[in-house]
Amino acid sequence: RSASVRMDEARAAYEMTQHLIGMGHRDIGFVLGHPEHGGAHLRYQGFTKALSEAGITPRPDWVKQGFFSYESGIEAGKSFFADGKPRPTAIFSSNDYMAFGIMGVAQQMGIRIPEDISICGFDDAPGSILIWPHVTTIRQPVEDIAYAAADILLAKADPEDEGEPKRDTNRMLPFELIKRNSIGAI
Repeated sequence: RSASVRMDEARAAYEMTQHLIGMGHRDIGFVLGHPEHGGAHLRYQGFTKALSEAGITPRPDWVKQGFFSYESGIEAGKSFFADGKPRPTAIFSSNDYMAFGIMGVAQQMGIRIPEDISICGFDDAPGSILIWPHVTTIRQPVEDIAYAAADILLAKADPEDEGEPKRDTNRMLPFELIKRNSIGAI
């Protein structure tokens, strides 16, 4: 029997998208994570579900492929901010490192955050409070995930533990939407 410790990435992305919609955004872009990362698909599902429930159809040209890297964020930013193209009022990046890249491109082009565009991320990477504006993001309970995984492994290794495990081996841990300065109301 396999074990898992995770957070509800689809729900987290759904709540972040609802937050953007609640701030008045209806034109929202999205940067996908690495195509081989299961969580990336869940984050996009949460995003599209929130848009659908709000009666918003995602624009295919505002969905960019990323790879969870700063460099892919730069490429996404260049694509979003290309001259003459309509751009979203907000961009939800599947992780903070890509958000940092998008923010760098915006700032180089004189696009103000959050006055001209709102940008948010996912993961609460350490840099999200080191850059300005500080990034609105989803905090994953990384330390709690590690402790829960260790607890499950220790339970499986217990020679006195026979039959069904005494501890839940599939755990869903909570996330937190961290509201900072990179999202503005419109």
